[in-house]
Amino acid sequence: MLSFIFDIVFVLSLILSWVLSFDLILFYFLFIFFYLFYFILFLLLMLSLYLFYIVCLLSLILSVYCLLIVFDDVLYNCPDLFILSLILSFMLSLLIGLALLYLVY
Repeated sequence: MLSFIFDIVFVLSLILSWVLSFDLILFYFLFIFFYLFYFILFLLLMLSLYLFYIVCLLSLILSVYCLLIVFDDVLYNCPDLFILSLILSFMLSLLIGLALLYLVY
């Protein structure tokens, strides 16, 4: 059931990013990134909850770091739809990471 929920969120985030950017390269990048990332997270959840907790915290830190890079780029350059879709994608990954942490505890 949990994997079904994440599949729905995954597909919705891909559709949102593709609609906002009109860029197939971003679409394929997000597909590979989200699929591999959450597949590894589910494998770690099966192996150990403590290891899964550490990986979730690292993913949250990475998401915040990527958001800071993107916002820095927005401040100094003219924002476009590609940057907006990246921001939304990283926000979605951050929310999914927080949901995973909530489900573990």
